[in-house]
Amino acid sequence: MKNTFCYGFIVYRVNQDKKFEFLILKSSQDHHDFPKGHKDKEDKTKLDTAKRETFEESGLSDLKISDNFSVAIDYVIPKFNTHKFVELFLAEYLSGEIILSQEHVDFKWCDFETALNLLEFDNSKTALTSAYYFLDFTS
Repeated sequence: MKNTFCYGFIVYRVNQDKKFEFLILKSSQDHHDFPKGHKDKEDKTKLDTAKRETFEESGLSDLKISDNFSVAIDYVIPKFNTHKFVELFLAEYLSGEIILSQEHVDFKWCDFETALNLLEFDNSKTALTSAYYFLDFTS
């Protein structure tokens, strides 16, 4: 079994009602998740990968990265005989228009409950829950 490593962001914003909203992307394979992807040769750090992938998948680059948060998840993809390790960082959306890559067909800004219901994978739900409680505790 081969191992792969991906990095990305749980992107959030604070709406007019002072509530957190999370960016959820819908892939062309019809599942919802966060922007993330594999390290490229030019990426020097995990954050470089997360920034590049988030920009490539959503068009967003004006983000404020939280210094004290990351969550690691892993899962097996039997079809590809792969064990995938993912580390997600937390970033606040500051500005910019969302421009989706060809990998994605839609996006939504969702409150916590809606985002939780959109995410199909338990490990993504756990990551979102960790981010939400971190934000709630530190704000």
